[in-house]
Amino acid sequence: MKCEARAFINSLYLFLQVKLVNFIRRNVYQSRCFYCETKCEGRENLTRHIEDHQSSNSELPDRTIWDQSEYVINTFLTHVICHRIAGFCNHY
Repeated sequence: MKCEARAFINSLYLFLQVKLVNFIRRNVYQSRCFYCETKCEGRENLTRHIEDHQSSNSELPDRTIWDQSEYVINTFLTHVICHRIAGFCNHY
């Protein structure tokens, strides 16, 4: 039972990581700062804007913002992991 509980906790931790990464990826794809949600014109401006937040030690948004079920699914359905999962599911 202890191993099952540990595996469950570890899987939750992984899902939180996935949600955070997908939240960041979606915002960057939409040219929006994931720290403050400011829309930037162009990738270079977004990069500078994010670097400013990082140099001022800004914290990531509150967990309630990115810990949403919509971020469990990869922003880009063409991602290699999605293809592997789909291939695995089709195999069985």
